[in-house]
Amino acid sequence: MIGKLYIVATPIGNLEDITLRALRVLKEVDLIAAEDTRQTLKLLNHYEINKPLISYHRHNEETKSEILIEKLRNGENIALVSDAGTPGICDPGEEVIKKAIEDNIEVIPIPGACAMINALIVSGISTKEFEFLGFLPLNKKLRRQKLKEIENSSKTIIIYEAPHKMKTTLGDLKEILKDRKIVLARELTKIHEEFIRKSIDELLKNNKVPKNIRKEKIIELLKLVGLDKQYIDKYPRELSGGQCQRAAIAKAISCEPKILICDEVTSALDVSIQGQVISLLKELKEKKNMTYIFICHDLALVELLCDKVIVLNKGNIVESGDAKEIINNPIHPYTKLLVNSIFPVKNKNWNIPDILIDEQKENNSFCKFYNRCNNKSKDCLNSDIKLQTLNKNHFVKCNNI
Repeated sequence: MIGKLYIVATPIGNLEDITLRALRVLKEVDLIAAEDTRQTLKLLNHYEINKPLISYHRHNEETKSEILIEKLRNGENIALVSDAGTPGICDPGEEVIKKAIEDNIEVIPIPGACAMINALIVSGISTKEFEFLGFLPLNKKLRRQKLKEIENSSKTIIIYEAPHKMKTTLGDLKEILKDRKIVLARELTKIHEEFIRKSIDELLKNNKVPKNIRKEKIIELLKLVGLDKQYIDKYPRELSGGQCQRAAIAKAISCEPKILICDEVTSALDVSIQGQVISLLKELKEKKNMTYIFICHDLALVELLCDKVIVLNKGNIVESGDAKEIINNPIHPYTKLLVNSIFPVKNKNWNIPDILIDEQKENNSFCKFYNRCNNKSKDCLNSDIKLQTLNKNHFVKCNNI
């Protein structure tokens, strides 16, 4: 018997806003697919619901959809939930719903909270005709192009926006839509729920976007790295090493970078804290779809986190390629030395000399590892050493391989 897929709306702030039907479904299904399992777990714990969870967010939506469809085919009933509100409305869900319909799997909506509708009905602006744009594109050109499409529209326009981008978006709205009346709805259903009804000019005047928007963003970032909002007013001296590192990561991702440079990110931390930071980085990589550039001497960490590796010796690239290939089959003597220092049992037959006193002395060879190499030759002194291709995933700069 084929299972059923339930699309369950959850509260957008106030946990009391969940429906009785939604609670019943969450208790009865075999599995809950959640955008953020930690956030959903708070809701489930509040209502004493104990069900297995699987992550399902925009960065793993395609692969996880296949897994969920297979479970549905095998007769499991699954509930799909987002962090807040209705799945599929600017949240993951569309992909698995399409696949379920294609496979003739029953998809059942469990209605409930939706920020868009809640904001609209109390806005005081016409609800007869409206257009929902969701989140505007991050790219400035595409964002302005989208706004140009509605420049002459007489409909009510609904847009989602992150607090820290509010000023930029208001500026674009002012330039393209002129000085329209807008309603800024924030903290919906929460203690500090607020509706600001002003013109775009009034909100932009003297940069007076509500000050608490910045605080909202900081709390959001702290939550993302596993810190409670109580840490917002603490001094660095009041934090542990791991907490300081988490705060630093929150600061680094505040501008939503596509590439994050991590220079010795776990140094000076004890082993247990290192593990927490590594887990956090892996989670953020998946959730934010970021590229990491790690500067690191710990090849165990490199093997755990990295897809590609470039090995440098005194500023020169000596070996590069896939992380697993480099760790399991190092070719350059310097790479062997690094790997052997972390995995000595795996590579116990390598004969790498100890650090020499005169190693710091500059040599005239093209290879800066010449003084310590057991396999050196005259070619290392007299020729320009090129990066050689071993295979499509492995490159090494050495004449004696």
